[in-house]
Amino acid sequence: MLPLRLVVAMAGEEERQEISGHLVQFGCLVVGQTGDGVSVLNLNRSLQPDAIILGAHLSGLPAGKVVEQILSEHRTGLVMVVETDQVELARSWVGRGVSGCLLMPVNPGELLLAVEIAARQQAERLALTRRALTAERRLAERQLVERAKALLMEQEGITEHEAYRRLQRLSMESRSQLGSVAHTLLLAYSQH
Repeated sequence: MLPLRLVVAMAGEEERQEISGHLVQFGCLVVGQTGDGVSVLNLNRSLQPDAIILGAHLSGLPAGKVVEQILSEHRTGLVMVVETDQVELARSWVGRGVSGCLLMPVNPGELLLAVEIAARQQAERLALTRRALTAERRLAERQLVERAKALLMEQEGITEHEAYRRLQRLSMESRSQLGSVAHTLLLAYSQH
């Protein structure tokens, strides 16, 4: 298994170094560190880490805005690190999609577990998104094929089976996907 690629975004240099040190000891790769909200957004886009460990205080942008932006981009898992007096704030973030929250001072074992959960959840979300997109594409392709079959049946007076076989033959001859052939056929008939 590849090591987790992580970004640590905490306002204090000492906190960043401590958390990064724990993560490196567990075999994680800390690919970026910052204390600035804008920088963490840029690191998220450019490095596409498995997870971000984010403190509640950052310079440049409020942590809440950073959380909203990261969650809207659906790129990475997110673990918040907060002080005891920020528990309610942390709860609201978890309700919006943050994978987990840890209280300062961070327990190294809990940190690793939270990061692994965040990365796994994000990987599962990405896999579900890919499957949904594939299903949508297949449905759209099937609808094109059905419309092209109906058009062939109407225009040429052939059976559904014959229309489908004709689309298959055109697909093989042109070395194109069946949906692409159906789309081309529909376009050709629409221009007549």
